[in-house]
Amino acid sequence: MNFHVEKCNVLLEQILDKSMVLLTSGKPIKCSADENYPFCSNRNFYYLTGINDPNVVLMLIKTKSTLKKIVFIEKPDSFMEKWVGKTISKDEAKSVSGIEQIEYLDNLNRLINHNIDELNIKNIYIDDEGDKLIHFGKDLIREYSALEKLNEHNIYDMIARLRSIKEQEEINAIKVAIQTTNAGIINMLENFKPMMNESEIEAYFDYTLKSKKKDRAFTTIAAGGQRGTTLHYIANDQIVIDNELILFDLGAAEKHYCADISRTFPINGKFTKRQREIYEIVLLAQKNVIAAIKPGLTTNDLQNITVETYQKELKKIGLIKNGTIEEVQKYYFHGVSHSLGLDTHDVGLKRSDALVAGCVITVEPGLYIQDEGIGIRIEDDVLVTKDGCEVLSKDIIKEIDDIERFFIKR
Repeated sequence: MNFHVEKCNVLLEQILDKSMVLLTSGKPIKCSADENYPFCSNRNFYYLTGINDPNVVLMLIKTKSTLKKIVFIEKPDSFMEKWVGKTISKDEAKSVSGIEQIEYLDNLNRLINHNIDELNIKNIYIDDEGDKLIHFGKDLIREYSALEKLNEHNIYDMIARLRSIKEQEEINAIKVAIQTTNAGIINMLENFKPMMNESEIEAYFDYTLKSKKKDRAFTTIAAGGQRGTTLHYIANDQIVIDNELILFDLGAAEKHYCADISRTFPINGKFTKRQREIYEIVLLAQKNVIAAIKPGLTTNDLQNITVETYQKELKKIGLIKNGTIEEVQKYYFHGVSHSLGLDTHDVGLKRSDALVAGCVITVEPGLYIQDEGIGIRIEDDVLVTKDGCEVLSKDIIKEIDDIERFFIKR
């Protein structure tokens, strides 16, 4: 069965009888004058349809005697095709989504009214992210007045829970994204050297992705020296001088499934004694976390393992005195893990939720010593299995000896 149809069916099992679900891909957002921002389909909509085109609507209907799935697309416009190209066709929408009934948006209002009256629909489920200010569902209710008399339900959490556990098809896409990311990292390593601008180095990563017809999962961080101590530095416009580290946080996407990888390298290919000391502690923390991952643990538990490692190791080297959590937080101030999937920080898994087989998470400890200009983060993507975990990004170079050997041989 088509993946998207399967997920629609699971969702239909969970909603109330006499219900309609309406989800939309979203509309293009204007950047300036006659240019829009690059369009990205609402990820919950994409999860259920596989369609990444704007102005598309999914309708699901459930009664005791009826289950319906309908996709509504824009009607072809021969004039606009000359300017921006064709919109998705009925055959394409059917092929991608696996949904048999494809209608034009011109029919949406009529079919909303018809199905409400004919099937005695009482409930409307919409996708509303609330605090993220994304209210596609409420926009639909305002646009189609017949929906206002129905009992409103938010389906966001139901879809998020489904998305938190990955099927093999999704895992395979993440693996491809990671492989592409690795190729981009190798291209940077083969070409960077002291006195290059961060943007020049980043361009080697972008070239690899473009040559493989892949997109970035998110804005790349390429932070040299002290800039690596700023968690979300994205300017990428400074020179990296000899003996500095450069911290990368980057990822490619495959079918909109994300890789999220962090690596930290010496710009000249050789770690200083101090850089090596700090790097080894970060790597130890990561290894301790990965070794512990299994169903039943929470990402809060993984965070505690990270902090406990730092309490012990940072005290050993004299960076902290008493080994308190507060001392550690001066140099490590973010979480060690988050969900990964259609969003880089994916939905459906709270810090207090137990991990289950099929969850894909990151493991990304870091240390940020501002007055020494040392920022180090090492991040891998990990699949939780029934009795432990699998590091999906295990082939991406991270051991100190391997890194230094790479630079010698390149």
